[in-house]
Amino acid sequence: MATLKELRKLAKEMEIPYEKRTNKEDLENMIAEKMAELGIEMEEVPKKEPVEAPVKMVPVEAKKEPDKMPVEAKAKITFENAVRINPLKLNDEFMTQAGYYYHFAKAEGVANSEVMKSKLLLETVEADLFKEIRANFVTEGVKPTEKMVAAEVVKNKRYLGAKKNLIDATLTHSIAKAGRDAFVQRKDMLIQLGLSKRQEKDQNIKIMHEKAKEAIAA
Repeated sequence: MATLKELRKLAKEMEIPYEKRTNKEDLENMIAEKMAELGIEMEEVPKKEPVEAPVKMVPVEAKKEPDKMPVEAKAKITFENAVRINPLKLNDEFMTQAGYYYHFAKAEGVANSEVMKSKLLLETVEADLFKEIRANFVTEGVKPTEKMVAAEVVKNKRYLGAKKNLIDATLTHSIAKAGRDAFVQRKDMLIQLGLSKRQEKDQNIKIMHEKAKEAIAA
């Protein structure tokens, strides 16, 4: 992973304006955008529409939005293919990074919302059951304790159903978060590969200059 010092040096070489208070993440994003821009101009790679990553990694229930990607293209995209980096096509990888990251960041947000709703539902069911079960004990002439009521609550089907929903939602969120984190790491790797590629190019130019000097001197 490139250090802040290395990123600042690279930004200066690429003539990217930045301030002293610019943090590492913002600097990485600025460099990534510039690299994609320069790479396309230098290698004349055909422009592609940004991919909005219609990858189904987790079963998050959310409102479906219109999708411009053709059906045949969707069928070929998987999480493994999306997160993989082809070092020979860095320009394309830079162009698709933002779209893929947005997809998984959004999926994590939706999954987190489901966790919060599941927690609220569980708390509501638990409170209702406490009242009902306590009332049942009283009706039967039994003076219930908190432990007696709690023991009956956790065995109730409504409580178990709400608890299972929370467990499922938590698992879904964990998977979605892992997906988002994977694309954060992908961005760091793209920055590092771009930096290495530029350094290699500078080294090759330096070697060519040295050979040219030797040829002239001879």
